[in-house]
Amino acid sequence: MEKEALQVDKHIRYFQRCLAAFPAQASSEDANFLALVYFCLHGEAMVSPEDKPMSEGDRQYYRAVADHIYDKFVIETDEWQGFRPTAHFSGAGAYDLAYVSATFFALTCLLQLQWPGYAEKIKPKKVMRFLQLCSGEDGRVYPALSGREQTQPQGEPDLRQVYMASGIAAMVKQPVLPSTVDYVLERVSFNGGMASSIGAEPHLGFTFCGLAALKLAGYQFERSQWQQTVDWLVHRQVDYDSDDKGFTWGDYEYYDRSQRGSFNGRENKLGDTCYSWWCMGSLAILGAEDYIDKEAAKTWLLTKMQHSMFGGFSKDGVAVPDPLHSYLALAALSRLGGVGLPPIDEALVMHPRSLHFLEQTEF
Repeated sequence: MEKEALQVDKHIRYFQRCLAAFPAQASSEDANFLALVYFCLHGEAMVSPEDKPMSEGDRQYYRAVADHIYDKFVIETDEWQGFRPTAHFSGAGAYDLAYVSATFFALTCLLQLQWPGYAEKIKPKKVMRFLQLCSGEDGRVYPALSGREQTQPQGEPDLRQVYMASGIAAMVKQPVLPSTVDYVLERVSFNGGMASSIGAEPHLGFTFCGLAALKLAGYQFERSQWQQTVDWLVHRQVDYDSDDKGFTWGDYEYYDRSQRGSFNGRENKLGDTCYSWWCMGSLAILGAEDYIDKEAAKTWLLTKMQHSMFGGFSKDGVAVPDPLHSYLALAALSRLGGVGLPPIDEALVMHPRSLHFLEQTEF
């Protein structure tokens, strides 16, 4: 079996380059700026030596980054507190909206940066009020607030918003929104996967969001009740080695030997790097990580998706590496084991340093 080591030094430089100046393909992603910073900060921490002391210069730099995120992206009223996705609309009235996603990624960044102002300037009750205004009585969560008073929920609710709202609640040490558990459980499909809406096709990304939201809500998983979900998750790993099953490669409508070990998001789809994490994270929540072929998964990520010259990981081995797929590849590898990476928290998808800082924070 072809082997390749994790290119630690190149990945460190990749994330550092992105933090200094995002690549050209990210120029259209300004609305996702905080997400990109999150992927880079946590990705760099993943591959950096744990025992490396932080210089005073680095300490001041990270403090400046955290101050910039808070100063430029926070929106706070007398009633609630959230974060905008881009600083370009700051002060632009109706166009300057607070988003659930931006709030989630802003908080994860501030925790990873170990921002001294976190306990003082982040207001748990106001943050939860923001989430309440974004939510409906049935547990749904809308992406943003709009209206003259910015108290009207806006956008399309789905499991991604519910997951991020649950993560936000955890990061300000508050209970998740009421009806979260019921909302998620209603979206479990007949085959165990979860969908964006009741009766829709299950998707691995939504399934992770649902399972992670349940865990953050303190839901107690009983394996007997979730075995169908485990089976569906295990079958997201692509494996064309089928000689022992009585049929040959030609029996597939399409196949690609290089896909073996990857994970897809739905039936009959090709693999994608990010699904390696969505599946590993989901299986970790259910305590079923050992049911997949870990060696095949590691080999695919390290030999097919890792950019051995410039660092980073791409989505399919052809595209240019990007922060999202680079960090999620490392997160998956951390759960697969054997590559020397710290285990990422399966629900919040955060580096242990962030969790430790959160645990030490007293509001």
